[in-house]
Amino acid sequence: MHDNAIARIRELFGHARDPRTEMRLVQEATKIEGSESVFRRIVKANSVDEVLDCTTEIRYALAFDNRLFKVKFMLPGAEAKPDLLVSRGDDSAYVEIRRIRPDQRSLPVSSADVLPQYGGEVDL
Repeated sequence: MHDNAIARIRELFGHARDPRTEMRLVQEATKIEGSESVFRRIVKANSVDEVLDCTTEIRYALAFDNRLFKVKFMLPGAEAKPDLLVSRGDDSAYVEIRRIRPDQRSLPVSSADVLPQYGGEVDL
């Protein structure tokens, strides 16, 4: 499936943008559990932006993998779900990845929206 994803990247990017970075990311992502679901989304992509959404998820998955976390892409479904499950030892966390496009930069984003406080009142 990753070969089909690479072919779709080449097709969508054409001569307007160098696709080598995204192709390399797809190659590296083959080692991560569940990567086929992201490759299927790339194959179905209708625009470069849709491909970049997928490769942004791959970038974060590889960043966690490089830091020795076990990473799994979550299967997309009818309802909104996190993109990744990362774990190490007995600890695990779900990760939702949002790619903010240039037309969304005017949206107010506060750190409280991204990482809500948890675990008590004490600042460490």
